[in-house]
Amino acid sequence: MRYTVSIFKKHLLMYTLMTVVCLSGCVQEDFATPPKKTENSVEFSLSVFDVRMPSVASRSMVGVGEANKEDEVQSVDILVFDASVEPAVLLEWVEVESQNINQNLAGGSSKVDFSAPLTLFSKKVCIAVVANSSLPSLTKGTPKNDVLNSLIFQNSGKWLADADNYTAIPMYGEIEVAKIEPSVSIANIEMKRMLARIDIQNSTSNFKIEDVYLANYNTNGYVSPEWDSNGKINLTPIAPNMPSDPGKTLGAENAIRYQVNGGASYIGEIYALEASAAIDVGGVGEDGNASRKNATCLIVMGKMIENGVAVGDSYYYRVDFTQKVTIEEGTEVEYMPLMRNYKYVVDINEVSGPGFTDKVDALASYTVMSNMKTRVISYNRNKIKDVVYNGQYMLGVSVTDVQISQFQISEYAVDVFNVSSI
Repeated sequence: MRYTVSIFKKHLLMYTLMTVVCLSGCVQEDFATPPKKTENSVEFSLSVFDVRMPSVASRSMVGVGEANKEDEVQSVDILVFDASVEPAVLLEWVEVESQNINQNLAGGSSKVDFSAPLTLFSKKVCIAVVANSSLPSLTKGTPKNDVLNSLIFQNSGKWLADADNYTAIPMYGEIEVAKIEPSVSIANIEMKRMLARIDIQNSTSNFKIEDVYLANYNTNGYVSPEWDSNGKINLTPIAPNMPSDPGKTLGAENAIRYQVNGGASYIGEIYALEASAAIDVGGVGEDGNASRKNATCLIVMGKMIENGVAVGDSYYYRVDFTQKVTIEEGTEVEYMPLMRNYKYVVDINEVSGPGFTDKVDALASYTVMSNMKTRVISYNRNKIKDVVYNGQYMLGVSVTDVQISQFQISEYAVDVFNVSSI
């Protein structure tokens, strides 16, 4: 996997509009039970980005049109911070009434429109939008970094992802505006899902996947991406943003089971909170919670196939999240973190022999060469928005169309993602 940037120039006149219009919702001055008000309503437009790829109908949250529950916004809370001071402090909390949230999933659009009342401010403010998550009690004047630190979502087991029984994914987005005044609308707030999604692809012809287990997973996660001491969001994080106690659940006995039942692909069923990359800190006796031993991983269970039929015992194989990287000496394997709003495609491309007869031994096999070979493809779902894939090679771009005219003095930056080898 590699990200590059291609530059295109274009002569272009851009008009930026920052308009604030009006919302109907609930305002919390004391942040207890908010009184309703209708004045100073501001219109908002959110964007929930994802990669455009050929859709696969399934029973999961991922589907076509109204079945695409992965992008759904069911609830919205707005937090307004005074951005004219450092650190920014909380000015207002607005809870948007559900009937004011409009999202047409059937139309293929990920945009969310709603309105809610905001107090007018003549100074620079940061408007944070929290979707699909209950907020704790908040106090006016609290520094932004303390507010973000209190926004923790807990999930102790399998993320509900069935099309008829699912938990909407918590999301976060924000934008700074010079002021809030009548007749202003706030558009294009990019929302980031707080979960990583893990899909499974079986590219072999001699192995049948029966079950997949998610092991050593976290149960606590921040709703917001990483921030600094002043509460400013890091737009290009390279590591997960986790609470001091991520609630790591260890052991094969606690691994979450997913029934694949022989499918060649398993899409939109496995979701995980952010997790740190594995670190090899030395010998077995020196391994701690951040090491390879206790790193978040998968356990794949299945049978070998002979003459088109699954035969023999079921075997278990540990699969870590790794990628090949190029260094001066050649190529080496690097462990990957699980990042929010990323998609990880675990492609099983070779099974050369048996694994372990139980998942306890498989989970403990982090130092043993595996008979299962995999390739992990990962990408940021907000950064790469259009992907083509022929089953072997993948190319993704951040912009689908670029118009270039004869006399061009401006520039376009297009993010490019590619996987060019097995």
